[in-house]
Amino acid sequence: MSDTFLHRNQLVAVKGELARVLNLLQDRKTWQLETVHDQVVHRYQDAELRRLYVDGLVDLDPVRDDTIGQAVAEKQSRAFEAYGDAQRAEAKRRLHYVKAALAADWKTLIDADLAKVIGAAAIENGDQGRPRPETVRKWVAFYLSGRHDIRALIPCWHRRGNRVRRQYLQREGRRISIPAQESEEVLGVALREYLRRERPRGTTCFRFVKSYFARENERRSVSNQLTPPSRSTVFRRLAAMDPYEKAYFRYGKARADELLKLKGDGPGASFPLERVEMDATRLDVFVVAPGSGLMIGRPWITVAIDYFSRAIIGFYLGFEPPSAIAVMHCLRHAIGPKDRYIEKLEFKEEAFSWPMHGIPLLIVVDNAREYQSETMEDAALQLGFDVQQHPVKWPHWKGTIERFFRTLNEGALAWVPGRSFRNVIEKGDYDAASVAILELPDLERLIAKWIILEYNNTRHEGISDVPARLWDEGVKKALPTLPPRMADLDVLLSYTRTMTLTNQGIQFQNLKYRSEDAHAILMRAGRSIPVKVKVDDRDISVIRILDPKIGRYIPVPVQGKHAEYAKGLSLAEHIAVQRYRRIIADQAENRPELIDARNQLAQEMADLLGNKRATSRDKMRAARVNAQRLLDSRAVRGAFDPFKDERTISKALRAEVEGNEDETSFEHGSAEGEMAAGDERRVGSGEESSAEHPARPADPDPDGYGNFRESEKITVRKRPKR
Repeated sequence: MSDTFLHRNQLVAVKGELARVLNLLQDRKTWQLETVHDQVVHRYQDAELRRLYVDGLVDLDPVRDDTIGQAVAEKQSRAFEAYGDAQRAEAKRRLHYVKAALAADWKTLIDADLAKVIGAAAIENGDQGRPRPETVRKWVAFYLSGRHDIRALIPCWHRRGNRVRRQYLQREGRRISIPAQESEEVLGVALREYLRRERPRGTTCFRFVKSYFARENERRSVSNQLTPPSRSTVFRRLAAMDPYEKAYFRYGKARADELLKLKGDGPGASFPLERVEMDATRLDVFVVAPGSGLMIGRPWITVAIDYFSRAIIGFYLGFEPPSAIAVMHCLRHAIGPKDRYIEKLEFKEEAFSWPMHGIPLLIVVDNAREYQSETMEDAALQLGFDVQQHPVKWPHWKGTIERFFRTLNEGALAWVPGRSFRNVIEKGDYDAASVAILELPDLERLIAKWIILEYNNTRHEGISDVPARLWDEGVKKALPTLPPRMADLDVLLSYTRTMTLTNQGIQFQNLKYRSEDAHAILMRAGRSIPVKVKVDDRDISVIRILDPKIGRYIPVPVQGKHAEYAKGLSLAEHIAVQRYRRIIADQAENRPELIDARNQLAQEMADLLGNKRATSRDKMRAARVNAQRLLDSRAVRGAFDPFKDERTISKALRAEVEGNEDETSFEHGSAEGEMAAGDERRVGSGEESSAEHPARPADPDPDGYGNFRESEKITVRKRPKR
């Protein structure tokens, strides 16, 4: 039995004698109880009361003479399930307010403060008709008297009578009475329209109230008409509404909490890299392509910020939307030292210094998919940091990085030509796309310079200090840690994919990767197997595959005619090249003359493939040869791209090898050609050609590469007689 088993002023019956609990002594084992009839104080050990309770000699629910006790005892005489659904629902509603009052220490609150607690509980419970403070205090008394039993809050509706207050009016010389609360109730229902997510104005709400009262009076008798409220009354009621309630229903809970809920200082950090926040956003500036000056679009930036010092420890700038690749680039930049990076950007000033680096202990991110990738998980496990995702629609969990994005757009990019704006009104007639002049490397150099000189060396309001100075002070207490080798970091933070290793190597983005070491893995497995592949999208000339035998990643370069092309090529550049070639090829393939030729070919193939007597070998042979001749005809040759259509070239070579002299070509578009086609089908089914349809002379161009548009051909293999 603990001190929560009994409470002060509780009435209990010990051995049939009614007593009141005074307190629990300091030894936490002795209770003081005072008998009601003679006010004598008795002491009972906790173990003794436990034994008496088990033996049935302690009654925690004795008969009480007080009014509240009798009412509670009457309610507790029946099981909770014996009450109706409406009564149980009302008891649960009251319990919600009682718990809120108890949590707020209701005894120390005045009615005004308790009303705020009740209002918050009503919004949380979705209750439009919240009770008054006096009612809640009465409910609390019943609840405590019933020892936290919900049955003590069951409403006594059977005792209700006609308690509606009435008001008296003079109408037509007569004194009549109408319910005083009726107009208030109708007004309250009408004012609910103000609490809508569409956020109507007060004037609109007043018009709705007038129309609502008019509709209500239409169904009432003449003597029971309601007087609509005035404009000032409606606006007074709107102003008297609870501010949190209005914000909750008109803007949502997140906005209401942001505006009115009490906020704390948030999580803390005692040394650098203890907590790092990471997020991505699209910059408010347009960038042009190198050389051509054509506008490309607005780039994305992924940033990592140290929460202890508010210093930016790394970022990545690119056109890729938020992805695992961008996250890995940002981590690589944040963890590694930045001396080589500053040299790469060609900063001439000696004052440039960016000492922020090291492996963080905790990275706080949102719930985006790029932070839930396998690559991110592997990096966290091997480097020893944790990843924490904040709840959905709670951006204030990483408000530091969110505030930095605003500072970046309004500070570093405020004077950049080609800056965009948040909306059309702010933009005005400013054409950002036409005046953009910055290329992506120039923008990266500008942002890096602004971070080093401006942001990291300017007093931050959140810490009342300079980030660079606070970082230097913090690293004296806890030195940053680095991985053993930067090469391992590059491999670890490369994006992980699962690909299939075959006897032709690995194919990725139409590039083939082969090496002797990779082939040795295949030979050990004896078949094609899936392998884990690390791809560094900054240079796709080499990928790294995991060797299960040695447990390390081995490099595999691009082989064949694309080896020279892939040197120093990034994945984004390669994808752009492929996309451009597809556009050129699509333009060539969709010319009108080619569309007509394809339609005619489709009809001829339908006629041939629809012949039930033709064998499947005949059908597949004809479909393969005609499709290849269409691709290699003069109509397509001008748009043919050997780099893109490697598979098409191999198919053409195989088609030429498979061809033999046991084929007959015939032309379409004439009556003779149609008759010849009929002869060919009969021959294919084992019938002899009749003399009425002699065979056509041999075609001077049997392959059909040179004159496909003049005479489109279908070739079927003759079938020998059985």
